[in-house]
Amino acid sequence: MKRTIQHAKEQLRIAVACMKTARPLGWHYWRVFRRGLRWYKCKGFTCEEMYYDGLLHPDFPSGQIDYFLSRKETTSIQLVLNPSHCSDMLKNKILLYRYLEAAQLPHPKVFAIFDKTTAGVSSCNRMLQSRQDWIDYIRTELPNDFIIKPAYGAKGMGVKHIQKHGNGLMDGKEAVDFSWLYDYMKSYPDSPAYIIQQRIINHPAIVEFTEKQALQTVRIITYVNKRCEPDILYAAIKFVCGKNTTDHYLWGRSGNVFSFIDVQHGQVKPAYSTSDAGKPAEPQTMHPETQRRFDELNLPFWQETVQLARCAAMLFLPVRCIGWDIAITEAGPSIVEGNIWWDPYNRLAYKQRIVDDLGCDPFQIRLSQKRRPNVSDFT
Repeated sequence: MKRTIQHAKEQLRIAVACMKTARPLGWHYWRVFRRGLRWYKCKGFTCEEMYYDGLLHPDFPSGQIDYFLSRKETTSIQLVLNPSHCSDMLKNKILLYRYLEAAQLPHPKVFAIFDKTTAGVSSCNRMLQSRQDWIDYIRTELPNDFIIKPAYGAKGMGVKHIQKHGNGLMDGKEAVDFSWLYDYMKSYPDSPAYIIQQRIINHPAIVEFTEKQALQTVRIITYVNKRCEPDILYAAIKFVCGKNTTDHYLWGRSGNVFSFIDVQHGQVKPAYSTSDAGKPAEPQTMHPETQRRFDELNLPFWQETVQLARCAAMLFLPVRCIGWDIAITEAGPSIVEGNIWWDPYNRLAYKQRIVDDLGCDPFQIRLSQKRRPNVSDFT
């Protein structure tokens, strides 16, 4: 019964999204609705995914649907490749950075770890137990420019760039006192701990191209195949646009854009962003703000960036498929995050490479058996 209600609710949301798509264009509503139901039943797309990727729009070529993965379809693959009990190695950024540090892989320096329920600790192993301990530490030991981020978190939620200013701090353009930072981390509802870390800055070539100081990272999806070789499924770079302070794409709703990258040479390809009225996104050859051509940007340290992703992929086995966010800085690449449940970036047929390696399709097994796929299905 619960499953039936969920299906009914999703189909109602699809109906609304189809109406938003069909009405402005004068297209026949039922034609769009049938398309939406077909993508939902065959591929597991939600109404939001279909609307923001333009899959409901009559101009979307049906033959290209195999180049698009739904969140549900992606999860089916990830559940087979990535043991759930290992997820904390990547979801918990405290553990992630400990692993990277032990392996001597480059990452932002961690200045301190804040925990809501017990004492925190600084990078020089100083225990920070009381509120006053933290206020003194923030005032006297932290650098003038740093980042705070939840130990558990996604899509840039809770991430802040903090600067010291006079006898206090600056949270963006708002002046706050030192105690505010402690109170903010203590009251943040969605993570039991916070990380205070180094602020890293993009390579000058990227800053010059985008005219943005906000960090813009490369997303590289690694897949360790059955021969135990780290493969690159795809690479993309996320460009910050407007007044955004993080590079998260969020199906284009953030206003940011993303561009795929030629994995062999590091050349940036045309970018995608979400258009109005649920239209299929058209590739953009020019940066929307600087009006510079994307193919003019050849990413520095590209071979080192790819090699870093491959090394990290082998370090985190038995997790086989990871989305790495890597910052390219003046000193070289640096791993910012690793994502075990990464969101799909569509328009590339990378799924078939996994299916060929596994010998079958995890999502089709899930549809036919109505259950979570087991590892035994693929051995």
